Amino acid sequence: ESRTPLPPASTLKLLTALTVKDILSSEEIVTIEPEDIVDPAVESSMGLAAGDTITVHDLLIGLLLPSGNDAARALARIAGERLAEPGDRSPAEQFLLAMQEKARALGLEQTVVRTPDGDDAPGQTTSAADLARLARAVLADPELSAIVALRQATVRIGGPNARVLELENTNELLGQLGVVGIKTGTTPEAGQCLVAAWRTVDEHLFVAVLLGSDDRYSDLRAVILWVAAATGSQPVP
Repeated sequence: ESRTPLPPASTLKLLTALTVKDILSSEEIVTIEPEDIVDPAVESSMGLAAGDTITVHDLLIGLLLPSGNDAARALARIAGERLAEPGDRSPAEQFLLAMQEKARALGLEQTVVRTPDGDDAPGQTTSAADLARLARAVLADPELSAIVALRQATVRIGGPNARVLELENTNELLGQLGVVGIKTGTTPEAGQCLVAAWRTVDEHLFVAVLLGSDDRYSDLRAVILWVAAATGSQPVP
């Protein structure tokens, strides 16, 4: 059932990105703090280190292509600091509240936010219906829709260890069967998840959401071919 509450995994990062866009300018340059860093052996990472300087736009790329939890933490901290009142909630709490408010504004009825990165957390849920609505909000944002369609990207890091990061999109079907995004997610509780969009030769845009899959790419191929057979709208080669 499309409204069944389920763990979101990193599909929740779509809500993180939209919430960030309401608070921060993409051109802002931010400095990465030790608290933003994750262990890449344990969590997905874009490869940040403490002291790095990077634009919000490039953090959004790191959030949405390699699904960096470090990017999620940094964006949540920076945006939360912008929102936090002295003596009030912590920046992290303030940002989670903003994410929840954004979910309500978008009409996401089964989405309960506990983390900015979507990792398994008690009570954190979304639904296929919510993610389909979230996907359309992302596709309506020119910056985010362009990012999620990238198969790879190069971002420049400043600071004491200036370097270039080559980032790959985790979406293996991107660029095939008309697929133009949007976000993968995988955790033990959520299984394999995929929020996908594809264009057809007659210029239609379809969105599908797969949650708890055992083979999300085979499942998506099957969905795209079924839609083509049912509607006559063939995917872009």
